[in-house]
Parts: sequence; structure tokens; C-alpha cells
Amino acid sequence: PQPTRPAPCPRFLLPSAIPGCPWLQRAPAGALIEVSAMAKSSASRFKQKDQKSAVLMEEMSIFADRFQVKEVLQEYLRRVLLAQPTDPIAFLINEIKTNPHTPAAISRPVDERGEDVKAKYMEHREEGEQVVLLKQLFDVFDPKGTGYAKRAEILVGMKEKPTLFLETFPMHFQEIYQCVEDMECGSKDGIVSWDQFSAELLTCLKAPGGRR
Repeated sequence: PQPTRPAPCPRFLLPSAIPGCPWLQRAPAGALIEVSAMAKSSASRFKQKDQKSAVLMEEMSIFADRFQVKEVLQEYLRRVLLAQPTDPIAFLINEIKTNPHTPAAISRPVDERGEDVKAKYMEHREEGEQVVLLKQLFDVFDPKGTGYAKRAEILVGMKEKPTLFLETFPMHFQEIYQCVEDMECGSKDGIVSWDQFSAELLTCLKAPGGRR
């Protein structure tokens, strides 16, 4: 028996009819281009959304690491589970007020390499040349030339496209990443100025690179 022809769907057109399915007709000229354009537009929107999510997660991760949020929460969870109070919320509020937990300060590992090894990883280009190279990198994340960029966007960019930084400062990639992550931004948006970016990274480049 002849199958019932389904309602047409203008968004999904086929390049040619399928044998045995006469209701699926060849798409009109230009239809595939339209569908392809729709697919590209959709992919672009998803990419932009993923990029924004990655930037947001990066900034949240910086905050959590800097203030050791995980350790603080684990400590208060340990206390409330040990005490098993009848009112956990009141108990936690009282603990925070009367017996706050202060995590130990984060310390960076000491560079224990010998001086001969450190000397191999020094940046020897003139400071003026370094500034030009740093400005080129900064402009990637400040395409409108505002003089400001998002710290998290720089870090996400270094993760997703490390070649840009590796080719420019091959011996200081890890040091630059850590320096950007440590920058004080003064707001939850994590905005850094070109002046701050260049000043702190020039200081970073004066020290030996090459650490893993």
C-alpha cells in the first residue's frame, strides 16, 4: 500500500529522491546552501556559548583556588557531620562567627634549579621588543583596542591555542600563565588593563623560565 505522505519539513531537504519513497523529492536549487548556512550559524552560536562558559568557569576556578573554597567547605562539612546538631544551619553560622576556619596561605614552590640551568631559560631580548610582543598578544584579547581584556579569556586562549604564546615566549609559557592567573583584578569580571598586563609580565620575564 502507498504510505501516507508526511507533512513537508522545509528545514531538512534531501539532495535527491530516495528510491521507494516518492514523497521525498529532490531539494530545489539553493536549498542545500540554505541548510548549510543554518548549520554553520548554529555551530557558531554553540561555539560562542561554549567560549563564554569556559571563560566563566575559568574565573570561578581562579576565585575558588585563591580563597581555597573547597578546603573551607570541607572543613565546615567535617564539623557539622561530627557534631550532628539538631539545627545544622544555626550550628554552621555559629562556627563561622566564633571559630572561623582560615586555610594556610598558598605558597609557590621554590625554584631549586642550579644557576647554570636557570641561565639557559632567561629572556635575552630587549625590553622594548618584549613590550611590542606582549602588546601583540594582548590585542588578540582586546580586538577593539580598549586597553582592557578579561583575565579568564587570556587563560582560556592560552589553553585552547597555546601556540600563540609558545611561539612568542617559548621559555616562559608556564610562568606567563601563572602570572596572569595571579593578577589582581579588583572585580569578579576579572578585567586587566594593558598597563597592568605589561608591567607584571615584564617582571615575570626577568626571572628564569622553563619550569614544568
